[in-house]
Parts: sequence; C-alpha cells; structure tokens
Amino acid sequence: MFANWAGHKTCFNLWLIGGDIFPRGFDSHFHALAQSQRPGVASASPRETIFAQRVKLERAGWQATGDVRFAAGVLFYKLQEGSMKQVDVDLADALKQFPESGLIHRAAYDVAMRDHKITRELLAAAAQAEFTHFTLFVAPATVINRPRSDYLRSYFAQLLQLRAPNKPEPKQ
Repeated sequence: MFANWAGHKTCFNLWLIGGDIFPRGFDSHFHALAQSQRPGVASASPRETIFAQRVKLERAGWQATGDVRFAAGVLFYKLQEGSMKQVDVDLADALKQFPESGLIHRAAYDVAMRDHKITRELLAAAAQAEFTHFTLFVAPATVINRPRSDYLRSYFAQLLQLRAPNKPEPKQ
C-alpha cells in the first residue's frame, strides 16, 4: 500500500508512531492522501506527481498541527524540486511562524545560496536562530544525529566575507 512512500520520512514516520501527534480528523485526511498514492486509483490526478502529493501532505500536517517539522518538510521538498524561490509564500509564512527555527532559516539560506543572493540580514537571522537551538544533523564520518554548531560557524564565516566595506576615516 505504501510502496511509493519509501523516501518519505517526516509525516509518514510520525503517523506510524501514532498517539496524540495529530489532532482529531487529520488521521482520516492522511489515510485519504495515502490511498491516492496507490497506482490505478481513479481519484489520483495523473498530472499530480508524487512530489506534489508529498508537499500537499506536509502542508496538511503543518496546517493541522502548526509543527515546524511539517513546515520544514514543505520547504525542503520544494527546494529539492527546485520550485522554491526567495519570494515564496510558504517560506515567508514559515519564517513568520517560526522565527527561531534554524531549520527554516537553513531553507531560506539554501535558496539564497542557490540564487547567489546571500545578504547580511539573512545570515544574521540564521545565526540568531542557531543561537536559540543548534540544528540537528549528521556530521560527516558520523552516524549520530545531534545538535551541532557547524551551520552557525559557516554563517559567521560568510558574515566576515560580506562585512560592510571600510568607511573612509574622517579628515581632521
């Protein structure tokens, strides 16, 4: 039934855990979306890709729970597909709803990096979010997912490269 969901980690794994993660009614919505993943089901639009359905599912989770993990799922799926721009409704909403999330700011940074539009303000906001709580990730040559300061250090290194040009000294 879930053969097409092999790469989906965020919402599907949380659904498997069960419990009180989802509000009442969301579970039935998830089942309906999961059923539409099955090949040959008439309700699934042929033009709708698996990617679009995953974004739709993550967005439904975000709207139902207000959880940053679902917002990050939407952003990173869109980033992976290449459909996210710097001026993106989902990105703006996520930054507004989760201003202290290093993960959301990382998505904004990745978009800016791809478009070669890194700004001091973006780096400062991302660094501030990392100060709140280091982003969890698996570092090279390790297998443990834990908070690390690598992103924070890279933001500071880029801030040094982008520092304001030296102002001329006033003549006396």
